[in-house]
Amino acid sequence: MSRGLFSPAERVKAAFKGLEGIAKVAGPEEMPAYGIADPKVDPNAPDMMIFAQLGYAFGDTAAGELPFTEKPERKGTHGHDPNLPELHASFIAWGAGIKPGAKVGEIANTQVTPTIAKVMGLEMSNLDGKPITAILAK
Repeated sequence: MSRGLFSPAERVKAAFKGLEGIAKVAGPEEMPAYGIADPKVDPNAPDMMIFAQLGYAFGDTAAGELPFTEKPERKGTHGHDPNLPELHASFIAWGAGIKPGAKVGEIANTQVTPTIAKVMGLEMSNLDGKPITAILAK
């Protein structure tokens, strides 16, 4: 097969296929599934994303083969698929406007800002998420 038969996205996916530490290369058609704008519509949206396997991370240095404790990027990492259950965070709300003992289970990050805004009595438009009403006292 000649190089011309593959799209740029297919060539990038092929280049990363099977590399240690790489879990997935998501192409432009997959951006909406990750809540990212279509790169054909939004010039600021990425054309592709590369996700690291669990146990690996992308850093902002070329530190190479250093022990983890010596790597400058160990304090913050990027590159994991946000849909991995192992990477979900905890959400705890307490205080005025919050119903004591309420439990909501899994929520989306996009629900946090609207919930805080609602508790504070702020009107915010054009938000992707809705407030978590199950925890609100009123």
